[in-house]
Order: sequence, then structure tokens, then C-alpha cells
Amino acid sequence: MTENEKNIIIERLKKCKALKVRKVTKKITNTKKIDFNVAQTDAVSSEGVPYSKNEVMQYLLEKGLPLTQENVDLAAKMMNTGYTKENVNYVTEIHHELEDADDETIDRFLNLYIVEKLSALEQSSNNIMEYTVVSINDKHNGSTDIDLLERTLNRYSSEGWHVKQMFTNELGVNSSSASINGIGFGTNSTVDQIIIVFERVKKQ
Repeated sequence: MTENEKNIIIERLKKCKALKVRKVTKKITNTKKIDFNVAQTDAVSSEGVPYSKNEVMQYLLEKGLPLTQENVDLAAKMMNTGYTKENVNYVTEIHHELEDADDETIDRFLNLYIVEKLSALEQSSNNIMEYTVVSINDKHNGSTDIDLLERTLNRYSSEGWHVKQMFTNELGVNSSSASINGIGFGTNSTVDQIIIVFERVKKQ
């Protein structure tokens, strides 16, 4: 089995959600050498060392050090000769169970997976299904009755049914009119009917 064939098989197994995966979070630390720049100095420490206030304050805050004169002097002296700045990132990696497997292990896994799928297919083909049809009408203003639809789906789902198909059927147009002080107005709305076909395995 070539490396390319192995990658194709693993990618297809991933899409079928056949592989167990685990997440690993790694800490990655990058270091960068910061050189002293005389042009950026805007202060002098108690020991006469020039430094940048912004850089010293930022360094002490990053290290969680108190902003004391002693720490400022030490940071100024260190930055005057250059220092190393750390940047920490966390990366989450996803590993699957066949990541480092050899050809024999992958073949064994595939054979087992195929047998399980064939067994499930054979079992499903022997099942006798039953169906029921439910209709839900729109409200008088033409809007969908979301609450009734939700209650219906939850009710049938709790009884083991799942939606096989759903479609709408136009019932017609509702119209209404009224007149107040000689001024007339009216509304028109299209009313639809939601047809839901539920399916489940018939109990023997």
C-alpha cells in the first residue's frame, strides 16, 4: 500500500466518522532577540543607563514583575545589552487512531469496518417500516405555526419516529376587509399546509 493510497483511505474513513480521534494541545514558544536601539530611549535609570519607558514597562508587565525602581534599573541594564523576548502560543492538534498504523493494521481495520457495515445493512434490509402522515396548517395571517410544528416533531420523535420527507401544499388565499369612517382596508395572505411523512421500524 502506497503512502498516497493510505492517505486516501484514512481521509474517507474520517468523512464516515469511523475513526476515533483525540485532541492534543501543545504549547509553542517562539523566541526573538531584541537589540538595543539608542534612538528609542526616552529615560535614564538611577544607574545612568538609558532606556525606553514603553519597552521596560511592557517587559515588566509581561513577566508579571512589580513596577519598582529596582526592577526598572535591572530591565534597563538588560535591554541596554539586548534581550530575548518570548511569544507563547497554544495549538490544538487532532490525532486519529490509524495515524501511525502499518499496512496490516489498516487492512484489519478496513475488513472489520466493512463487516460491521454489511451486518448493519443486512439487518436494516430485514426491517419492516411503518409510516404516518401529519399535516400542519399555517396561521390565518399566512405565517408558519412554529410552536405547533416544534411540538409535533418532538412528540413523534419521542415515539421513535423520524422525518422521512417534508413538503408544503398551498391551500389558498385568505382575504379580509373592513371599513372605518368610510376608509376601507384589507389584507391578503397565502395559507400553506406543511405535510410531514414520519417513518420508523415496525415493532414485531
